[in-house]
Amino acid sequence: MSALRLVTPELVEPVDLKTGIAQLELGGPRPGLTVDVGHGNLARANGHLGQAGLLQRLMGHRLLLALSRDPACENVQLPERRLEIDDEIALLLDLVRPLD
Repeated sequence: MSALRLVTPELVEPVDLKTGIAQLELGGPRPGLTVDVGHGNLARANGHLGQAGLLQRLMGHRLLLALSRDPACENVQLPERRLEIDDEIALLLDLVRPLD
């Protein structure tokens, strides 16, 4: 039977979204990279895709932020029927909604 060890992630000061993406694109982020995506939410490479998955999530988040700030998106007409939105998707949409 193998022994399990507890690996504690190194405490690293979070970086902003732009810096996090830049570090990941260069392929040399420091161990334990933590990215502050706003509103007290942090992103880390803790999924099965590792740093590639983190980069993909951060780039998607950046795209959603850009779309939410686009004036053309303010005139989008939603269908009159009630849309069913998953709770996790609703949370993401709330995070990218600009504050008044």
